[in-house]
Amino acid sequence: MISDRDRLRLGWRYKGERYFLFIGLPDTVTNRRVAEAKASQIELDMMSGHFDPTLRAYKLQLPNRSQLSVIGLFNKFIQHKSKTVVSTTLDKYRGLLNYLEEFFKTRSVSEVSIAEAEKFTSWYDSQDLSKVVIRERLGLLKACWEWGIEQALVESNPWVDMPLRIKVPPKQMPKPFTEAEIKSIVEAFKANRYYRRYLFA
Repeated sequence: MISDRDRLRLGWRYKGERYFLFIGLPDTVTNRRVAEAKASQIELDMMSGHFDPTLRAYKLQLPNRSQLSVIGLFNKFIQHKSKTVVSTTLDKYRGLLNYLEEFFKTRSVSEVSIAEAEKFTSWYDSQDLSKVVIRERLGLLKACWEWGIEQALVESNPWVDMPLRIKVPPKQMPKPFTEAEIKSIVEAFKANRYYRRYLFA
């Protein structure tokens, strides 16, 4: 097994002939397991005399990406995450799903280019949500597409840079006491027989 431009490929010899099978999946841990399973199937066929020299029997049946909707992909992602996250976290995913349904409707994942991801980001940023929440939810979309690539459901991730497009204002530092407030606090300490000793500690 080798990685050719980040795509997995199998290569072997059989009866003096050289064969190559392009798996067509990105080089990830999960996809390497898929390729290893395919290599085992080919090896067994060669040993049993059932090897298909046309390689048609070994081509992966990948899902039709053009038919998978944005909503369908994100629902698959929610189902996947439901095994490892708590219910309150899943509520965040479902909340984002409502916005995806409103914006993308029935559109497929193959239609979500970087330009479309930018449009959604601008539209989502105009909603009545805090910048922190918007950036976090865009991070969920980025993670969803990364998972989709590992599962061979999508080919690329248009959301990589989108969370960084949202500028989160820095946290406001607590305002210091005014001079009058400090004076009032000191006087209160002076007047209290239990706390006046702290003034000279």
